[in-house]
Amino acid sequence: AADSDVTVDQDGKRNYANVGQLTVLGSVNVKQDGNRNSATVGQAGAGVLVNVDQKGDDNLANTQEVAALATVTVDQDGDRNQSHVGQLGYTAAVAIKQQGDDNYSSVAQSSALDLDAQFSIVGVTQIGDGNASAVVQGGLDQQAYVTQLGDGNGSSVQQVGENNLALVGQTGDGNGSIIEQGGLGNYARLTVIGDLNQSAI
Repeated sequence: AADSDVTVDQDGKRNYANVGQLTVLGSVNVKQDGNRNSATVGQAGAGVLVNVDQKGDDNLANTQEVAALATVTVDQDGDRNQSHVGQLGYTAAVAIKQQGDDNYSSVAQSSALDLDAQFSIVGVTQIGDGNASAVVQGGLDQQAYVTQLGDGNGSSVQQVGENNLALVGQTGDGNGSIIEQGGLGNYARLTVIGDLNQSAI
């Protein structure tokens, strides 16, 4: 386990935390404030670092790393929010922030596409209610950043290949967007302001 550090701080009723480690430099930090929140963290080897902070009721965070140098941060403030992170390989990093109720975020790096997601980065920020974001990365040097402000927005980003960058910004209610990137050096920027818009790249 080497320098493995695990800290779990729970305040409320019927909260659940499950941490599994192998690690080299390790560290997991789970803090839950509220009722019936659930956090599951699974790590394997090298310099992994995971932080989960949940405030409210009935939130769920699930992170699975196999990792060389994986970093995951999940910050959820509200009720019934969900974050799911699956990582496999090299220096994948994820940061998720959800504020509001009934938001959903899913990030799969490499495992969903059965490729090594080397040096991949994902940032997801959702503020409002009922927003959903899904990011799937496979390949080398992928970056995806998703920001959704409002209610009932949905975003899907899928990246394979090398050196792709996707930027999604949606402000309003009921917007939907899809970005699919394959190949080398693609750049996509999608900005939506308003309600009930649908976009695809």
